Amino acid sequence: MTDKDLKKEQLTDKLQKVRNDFDRILRDCDLSQQEYNSLMDDMKRRRRRIDGAGDSIFDDIIEE
Repeated sequence: MTDKDLKKEQLTDKLQKVRNDFDRILRDCDLSQQEYNSLMDDMKRRRRRIDGAGDSIFDDIIEE
């Protein structure tokens, strides 16, 4: 097994743990569909902001 395969396997294990934790949290919170959609939209915005960090001087401006 190469280093690349090992890192991919570790990432997969970490990702699976996060998914399991996230599923458990969502079940415990009992969110409405509107609240769930709002949460997903917020997570997508955060991901885009993180992925593009440093690309523009306007990255640090918080969306309203």
